[in-house]
Amino acid sequence: MRYKYYQFLFVSCFIILSSCTSKNASIPEYMIGEFQDDYKIEYQLSESRFIQKPNITYNIISWNVEEQYFIAQNDSTNAFDSNLYSRIDWMEFENMEPFKWGFCLSAYNAPSIDSAKAVHTTDRSNPKTGCNGFPFSRMKPITK
Repeated sequence: MRYKYYQFLFVSCFIILSSCTSKNASIPEYMIGEFQDDYKIEYQLSESRFIQKPNITYNIISWNVEEQYFIAQNDSTNAFDSNLYSRIDWMEFENMEPFKWGFCLSAYNAPSIDSAKAVHTTDRSNPKTGCNGFPFSRMKPITK
């Protein structure tokens, strides 16, 4: 009898917690897809992978939508900093068409997930110098 009670309690908690996700916590739609930056470099972003074409891959571990960053592990096939961790901050742009958003590679060779999360170098109030003194990489959708 006690087992069934705990099983019921576990399932109930799971259902309640699953329903607590709000639309505000989901990945912005404008970020998913294929993009090109100011320098004609192409990118692809999904919920689980950020690819800088032709051969740099970041495997996304977690998204922090509220603070506008994600943590990724650099792919083992990357020529530099493979298997280390990156923090990639982003911001949405206004009045910069065709550029919809930009990213900042805040950390690219952190030894751990926690050390990547701890990096705070962006200033979204100034996209031209707010990425460690450099501009955010501006992204525009690739239309096919």
